Amino acid sequence: MLNLPLNKIRQSLAHPILKKAVPILSSLLIIGIFSYASWFSYQYDIASEKQRVRDEMSTTISNFIYQINQTMDKARGLLVYYQLHPDSTVDELNKFSEKLFSQQNDLIKEVQLTEGTTVSYVYPPKLNDSLIGQDLLLSQTEFLSVVKTKNTRRTVITVSTDMATGSQKIISRVPIMSYENGLPKNFIGLLNVILDYDRLLGNSGLLQSTKNYNLNLYTLSELKQTKVRLFSPGVSRLVDPISLPVPLEDNYWILEVEPIGGWRSPTNQYLYLPILGLFIAILVFVYLSSLLKSHARLNHQVTLRTKELEESLVSLNQAQEQLIQSEKLASLGELVSGVAHELNTPLGVSITLSSFLIEQHQTLKEHMDSNKMTKKHLLDYLSSTNDSLMMLENNLSRTADIVTSFKTVASNQDNLEIGTFNLYAYTTDVLVTLQPKIRTANLEVNLECDPTLEIVSYPGAISYILSNLVMNSILHGYENNQRGTITIRYDQTDGAIQLHYVDDGQGIKESVIEKVFNPFYTTNRSKGCTGLGLHIVHNMVSQVLNGQIALQSKEKQGVEVDIVFKPLSITH
Repeated sequence: MLNLPLNKIRQSLAHPILKKAVPILSSLLIIGIFSYASWFSYQYDIASEKQRVRDEMSTTISNFIYQINQTMDKARGLLVYYQLHPDSTVDELNKFSEKLFSQQNDLIKEVQLTEGTTVSYVYPPKLNDSLIGQDLLLSQTEFLSVVKTKNTRRTVITVSTDMATGSQKIISRVPIMSYENGLPKNFIGLLNVILDYDRLLGNSGLLQSTKNYNLNLYTLSELKQTKVRLFSPGVSRLVDPISLPVPLEDNYWILEVEPIGGWRSPTNQYLYLPILGLFIAILVFVYLSSLLKSHARLNHQVTLRTKELEESLVSLNQAQEQLIQSEKLASLGELVSGVAHELNTPLGVSITLSSFLIEQHQTLKEHMDSNKMTKKHLLDYLSSTNDSLMMLENNLSRTADIVTSFKTVASNQDNLEIGTFNLYAYTTDVLVTLQPKIRTANLEVNLECDPTLEIVSYPGAISYILSNLVMNSILHGYENNQRGTITIRYDQTDGAIQLHYVDDGQGIKESVIEKVFNPFYTTNRSKGCTGLGLHIVHNMVSQVLNGQIALQSKEKQGVEVDIVFKPLSITH
């Protein structure tokens, strides 16, 4: 029967529910795939846009930090001058500061020097003279940053709000230390640099960035670790910002950035994917619906055709079985014919001897009846009958051996049953049944096998294989009664038996070798060959003996057949 998966699929698709469900589910699947692709494309675009903004703002932050560091380096110049000239007057310090900080667009708004935490010098002096002598530890807004700078002995940058004007300012406090052996020892004062906050934002590019982005620059409070906004024009709270660190000395500032109006894909290609998916889904739905309708119309025809093919296959299998059985019967017929021919000689001699003995017996009886029998007559009778009886016994024994061999081979070929047998003796029996054909073909068969080798296997299969190989050599390997030799050798290796069959006949053409095991293939159909012999041999080896067979040949160089199989057991 034809149990093809394709038939099952066709039958499943013929179900009315599947006819409707398949187009719908396929269309929904396509829509889902394109929707996911759209979402993925959008996420990719947003991620790319965030990376672009991150790169852009990183440049701005670098410029922001550069502006502060450049200004602080200039302010440290005043500290160096003060440390090198500790006895400098206020006027001298003012002159030096004027040269140092009078450049256009300078970010320094105010510079303070302290002794301990008390302000001892201020630049510019005009509006800040009132700060001189003030202890910064007493200022509520200055206290925390001053104490942190004094204790950590590191630069601290803070943002403070001018109580009078409400404007913000950046204060950088640099500790002034005394040194001993090149190492800082004691805290002796502060260098406080107040930067122009608005000018810093403009010079660094942060202020220009507010045209396209919502920005939130903040740091964490000293005690509560809460956000302290340093710069946040416009929107006070951002929805989905990216965060960028702003490293300033040991201070940790964070800049949050979000485009005005939120994140958007720069290309909007993701909007077209759902539309394209919907269009393709419609096409697929229409196509599958039409295809299933056509399938329903063709399904009946396919079913009828399949049934016809199954019936044809059954007929072919029956015909092949009949031909194989005919081939087996033909092989058995060859055995019967050979045995009959082989029995003619010993049976003919036996009949002749029995007739001679009857005549001798009758002659002796006549002598006795006529009272003419002499001692010589009796001795002659005993001598001739003794020789004749020995010859008769030999020929009848030969006849019995032939019949026994035929019964063994014929019964095994007809019934493929497991049996224990001596491989050498059994092969000899098979060759005895083939002897008339072998002798007529002017061939000689050499058997090479351990006489003590016994196996448990299928003797019938081995008999059929050997008979067909020998008959193939006789029918196809030799012409015009030419002399030839066939060699059959058994080898035992690793629990397996290897049958090596060789003849020195005409060989086989290379174009034919690949076809010799195909059913019904023969090059000698005119002589009644069916082309099933070697096909059955191949099946006997592979299916009955569970072995392997290989054939090698070249034209005019004979044939070699190697068969390897594992019997159930091997003994000696």
